[in-house]
Amino acid sequence: MKIRTLLLCSLFLFSVIVAQEPVTVLLVVGDEGAMNEAEVAIMERLETVFNLSVDLVNHETVDSTWADGMAFVYVSSTVSSGTIAAKMKNVAVPVIMIEPYAQDDMGMTADSDTFRFYQAYFRDMLILDATHYLAAGLSGEVTVTDIYEIQSGQGLPAENGTVIAEFVPWEDGEFLCLGAIYCYEKDAILADTTVAAERRYFAAWNDLGTAYMTEDGWKLWDASINWCLYKDKENGVAAAASPLPDGYQLAQNYPNPFNPATTICLTIPTFSHVQLTVYDLHGRAVAELVNGELPAGDHTFTFDAQDLPSGLYVCRLTTGELALSRKMTLLR
Repeated sequence: MKIRTLLLCSLFLFSVIVAQEPVTVLLVVGDEGAMNEAEVAIMERLETVFNLSVDLVNHETVDSTWADGMAFVYVSSTVSSGTIAAKMKNVAVPVIMIEPYAQDDMGMTADSDTFRFYQAYFRDMLILDATHYLAAGLSGEVTVTDIYEIQSGQGLPAENGTVIAEFVPWEDGEFLCLGAIYCYEKDAILADTTVAAERRYFAAWNDLGTAYMTEDGWKLWDASINWCLYKDKENGVAAAASPLPDGYQLAQNYPNPFNPATTICLTIPTFSHVQLTVYDLHGRAVAELVNGELPAGDHTFTFDAQDLPSGLYVCRLTTGELALSRKMTLLR
């Protein structure tokens, strides 16, 4: 009887220990023996804030089997793009991709520099989808890092992806960077028409951005970790989420795809200064549909692309309260 009791106690203690083991994630870096400040900050936050166990591995050593049993894979910006993308593209766990050029090889964006946005340094982001979990309850423009150490070089996801935020350009230019943070859900069709084996997330935190993150920057970063851990499914909304101002809406254009004209409808709840602009994939404004005061209510505009080439365009509504965007496809 005594032996049986001891055995049961041992099994109970073992089950408690197993249950308390931390979740393990894979952090892929360029050189685990010489991590930069950002990678050190990332590893410390994963271990201390999220209580995750981190397996650290060099991008040349790792292969797809390393992802087995991991909660997710976090790929730093110091890796070799082509090398890591080939290894991680089809792994059946969520992937956080920080290396800009690897997103092309992962199939997340168009594989061409023609569709790439680039500007040397950014520090501010504009939240485009404040209702999404990954927006972390933020809206409008937010400063994400204390120094100009986030370099953009990302592309734009396919229509099945969701753009959460774009970088705010320098004041002396009209440059847009439309894919600063974006994601794909599991089973979504990627830009190269393959199916996402699991959740895929990209953010332009490359170089030393995460070493000097602001409070809002960390909110966005933390949301990506919780999203890959499927914390958004626990309550369906982001922690501390704040709703959009009541009544602001930018409807999907119709028809879509279109040729050569399409209708765009928006709703504003109060008398407001409104700017409705269409951009091409290079971030250049190709049409300004309105830039002025509008009364509360529904408003309809026509975008005529008669002289424009086929492709993806972005319609952006900007007010003093927020910015909303819709992707539109011109197909001739």
